[in-house]
Amino acid sequence: MSNRTKITYGALALILAIAIFSLPNLIGSGGGDQANQSNLSRIQQVIVAPAIKRTAVDFVSSVGTARANEAVIISSKVTGRLEEVLFEDGQYVDEQDILARLDSRELQAELLSAEVTLRQAEQEYERAISLSGTQAVSQSRVEELAALKDAAEAMVQAQAARLEEFTIRAPFSGRVGVNRLSRGALIDPSTQITTLDDLALIKVDFAIPETEIQNVTVGTEVTATSRALNDFEVEGRIESLETRVDPVNRTIGAVANFENKEKLLRPGMFLNLNIALQERDDAIFIAEEGLSPSGQQQFAYVVRDNVIEKRELVLGLRESGLVEVLNGLEEGDLVVVRGVQFLRNGMEVEIQQQIEPGTAPTYTQS
Repeated sequence: MSNRTKITYGALALILAIAIFSLPNLIGSGGGDQANQSNLSRIQQVIVAPAIKRTAVDFVSSVGTARANEAVIISSKVTGRLEEVLFEDGQYVDEQDILARLDSRELQAELLSAEVTLRQAEQEYERAISLSGTQAVSQSRVEELAALKDAAEAMVQAQAARLEEFTIRAPFSGRVGVNRLSRGALIDPSTQITTLDDLALIKVDFAIPETEIQNVTVGTEVTATSRALNDFEVEGRIESLETRVDPVNRTIGAVANFENKEKLLRPGMFLNLNIALQERDDAIFIAEEGLSPSGQQQFAYVVRDNVIEKRELVLGLRESGLVEVLNGLEEGDLVVVRGVQFLRNGMEVEIQQQIEPGTAPTYTQS
């Protein structure tokens, strides 16, 4: 075999090998084109949720500090030695319950002496009255004895009042704090025996921006939450408003009352507040999943007659997985909440499922 013939056979073999190697790729390429054409012809399936109408409440946020409805430091008006402590730490007491007593033996003796003096004065006065008709006692003497009797009565009252100061009572109903004193301790008016707080009602001091003054009045609803209590929530109302605006912060002070039925709120706690401003009964809401942001703009895809309409939205409040739409939608518009990634305006779609806003779709296995 000549060299030319060998070269010719070698070239043919090379061409045949290349053809065999490229055949699967050519076949696969043709199959891919068919798959792409099939995908293009398939209609996109979407899950939608209607735009609904519900009440929206505009509110302004603030923070505040809780305090008891009434709070006082229990101390003595006088100096003395502590004789009895008649409460337990954290005990609930009623108004005028006795909390403690001081040693009052000396005052009791002085009161007894004053009572004896009063009885003597009363007896002398009564004797003078009985003798005044016989001219045995002058009128001036009767008047003098009447004055002595009145003075003795006043002395008894003064001694009784001083003796009462040695008995320490609760000025109102509430819960006492911790007792840090022991029997026999010498105390004076600067000594703290315990604290007393009325926790049935909690007051919260907070501030409102001056721009919202026209929307807030006494009786406006306020919602308070505490992170310390795992976002425990309680409803209350504004009790009072300051008459002046703070010229530095441009805010007005306010006080809200909250019923502390579960006794979870304590004085000094930090609370987050939402103050209700006004209600709108015809607000339009959609599920947050239906939003499709683009830069600073918000859009939603609406299905009408199985065709996509891309709508630009103006948003308002957000609450519980829902967002208010101020402009761009009407009640009943079907907003796509699943499958929005590949949608475009004018695209034909098929509604796979319709759900309520804020709920999850259901899936069935085929």
